[in-house]
Amino acid sequence: MLRLARAAASRAPAQSVWGALQQHRWCMMVHEDVTPNPDCMKFSPEGEEDDVPLMPDGVILDIVSPASAVEKSPLAERLFGVDGVRKVCLADSWLTVTKGEDLEWEDLSPQVIEAIKAWHKNGEAITSEEYMMNEDTEIDESFDSEVVQAVKELIKSRIRPWVQQDGGNIKYIGFEDGVVMLQMQGACQSCPSSVGTLKGGIEKMMMHWIPEVLEVRAVDDDFAEEYIIEMKSTRKMYKLVDGKLVPRSQDDDDVMNKGI
Repeated sequence: MLRLARAAASRAPAQSVWGALQQHRWCMMVHEDVTPNPDCMKFSPEGEEDDVPLMPDGVILDIVSPASAVEKSPLAERLFGVDGVRKVCLADSWLTVTKGEDLEWEDLSPQVIEAIKAWHKNGEAITSEEYMMNEDTEIDESFDSEVVQAVKELIKSRIRPWVQQDGGNIKYIGFEDGVVMLQMQGACQSCPSSVGTLKGGIEKMMMHWIPEVLEVRAVDDDFAEEYIIEMKSTRKMYKLVDGKLVPRSQDDDDVMNKGI
């Protein structure tokens, strides 16, 4: 099962390209494209010969507030300086901006494009190296079950590239009782067609490749944040031994003999 999910996986090392990404300083145009979400627009910076790389291949950074932009990305910070910008999602060669419902793109798009050009002209960093990796799909063999590993591989190799085509992204949050919990990001978030994408596309693919998956469910930002904090604490305390979580501070044999 895990081999099937891994079959289509391919990913360039994020850290190895980081230095190169920070150095691009050529003349730039910015193309805009509509997404299935009317409140979200996709912007693609382009240089004289090719796309302007933003993040390493396959890495997504979803920024939902001006405060988090200050911590994570000078580019996002500039974009949040445009009145009406609600969310920013950064990808390898494009970014999406989500606006307030009461605004029109014909007024907002020129301001967004100017903010991107100003960021580029000033030679500012894209984001801090601290936030580069897609940690949600990084496999922890000491904690993740075979099913969870398969889910993460399928997201990374097939599902995430598929939703990114329309300027969206998904983040793995957790797996409990046959339910995969995902956070919809970028153009996928609050999109009228997101339910169809989730149930008709993602859930169908998950259930086909991984029989243990019974449902795929979207969770909101608050739930995702609380759940991630809880799971980080659990990972520090427990590890997976023969399919069971056991305390990391005790000898594995003693724990298993006691039936914990």
